[in-house]
Amino acid sequence: MVQPGVSKELSVTHRALKGRHIPPGYTEAQIKRMLRLALISLLLCAPAHAQGSRVIDQRDIEVGDTLVCDTQEQAERYIAHFKGDAEAAARAVNREESDPSACGLMSAAFVRGPNVAAVSQGNLGFQVVRILVLGVAGPEGFRAVAPAPYFTVFGFTEYPV
Repeated sequence: MVQPGVSKELSVTHRALKGRHIPPGYTEAQIKRMLRLALISLLLCAPAHAQGSRVIDQRDIEVGDTLVCDTQEQAERYIAHFKGDAEAAARAVNREESDPSACGLMSAAFVRGPNVAAVSQGNLGFQVVRILVLGVAGPEGFRAVAPAPYFTVFGFTEYPV
């Protein structure tokens, strides 16, 4: 489910990319070049504001394969389902939500926002983080999108004290 005000284009791309990391017909080097061009044009042509009034600095932009969920609760459910297979965990959340695009994995350019929750699973710890997605990889390559807020999960190892 797409949040009100979130670009419908991102939701369609989100569904189209589920399970893909590099679009067919492209090499990793081509994707990286397109990504650099997209980020440069994004930074030069449309200054964006994220997470309140903070201006996005190029150093704040992260690029990579990431989980995107519409809500914090969906991200937390993803952690509960995660047993080492990210795609299976995302599918489980989507089944629970009766929404095939509630959570998914995609190649994206994003800016981290605040940590909103910390969740443990066995000896692993996870941070649920609000992110602002600025660009996505699609069938035609990497492209900038209207900034859209989502939630993701970053893992870390917990050590007993």
